[in-house]
Amino acid sequence: MVSTGKKVKILRWLIIPLSMLTMFPSEPPEPCSGKRNPDLLKRFTTSTLDGLRSYTADDSWHKEGSWESWASSTLKAEGIAPKILAGEGEKETRSRDENLTWSCMYSVASLTDKKTHTAWSEAMDDDGIGQIALIPVKYFPRGKRKSATLRIFNGFGKSKNIWQNNNRVKEMVLHIASAKAAGVEYWTGYSSVEHKCKIPITLKDQFGYQNVAIPLGGCNWNVQFSRAEREMGADLREALIIGLEILSVYAGQKHKDTLISEADFY
Repeated sequence: MVSTGKKVKILRWLIIPLSMLTMFPSEPPEPCSGKRNPDLLKRFTTSTLDGLRSYTADDSWHKEGSWESWASSTLKAEGIAPKILAGEGEKETRSRDENLTWSCMYSVASLTDKKTHTAWSEAMDDDGIGQIALIPVKYFPRGKRKSATLRIFNGFGKSKNIWQNNNRVKEMVLHIASAKAAGVEYWTGYSSVEHKCKIPITLKDQFGYQNVAIPLGGCNWNVQFSRAEREMGADLREALIIGLEILSVYAGQKHKDTLISEADFY
């Protein structure tokens, strides 16, 4: 006969891993396709968002389609898609990787790739007012800090001419949420996403990086794991997710697409 204590421990190991397994992909990645998530802002701000996944740059699939879950809309790729060389072994694998990366050229992954010639773009017919992009950033304790920094390259940094032709963000709301992250090799899953605060900010219309001081008064977070979660064996860690919500724009000379090339929060 199994004792009550042992039964509890067995159940704990059965229930918790099953809930966490949904974080990690078991199927091959799908290309980005211009997927829209019209209720993303609502789910994020009401702390009902779960199941987000991110990928490291070491993973050849790190820009695959699940990045579209991090934005309310993502502009479809432009140009000619790289051809997939079916049935050619290593060449097929490489060509699929190139096709996936190309398909997600305007996904949220471009916000954190440290390349100013790539960018996230919303996909609405207008200026994208109300659209939001979420980004996982390096966790830091709230502690007694009075402020943090948003470092951002506003607009499409591929060239000065392209930057001028497309919209840049003028006013935005910076949202801050805490989360629990569980890592397995090249990807990380996020759960228990809790929206903590939102701060309105105004960006400069400048070609290049800008640092914006973000006051943290009234914005508190403290991520804690239960003993059961700690015993799972996965790489668990505290996480922060920021949201960049577009409120108004500096109009582009030719196009209505609103883009952001890079963003970090620390």
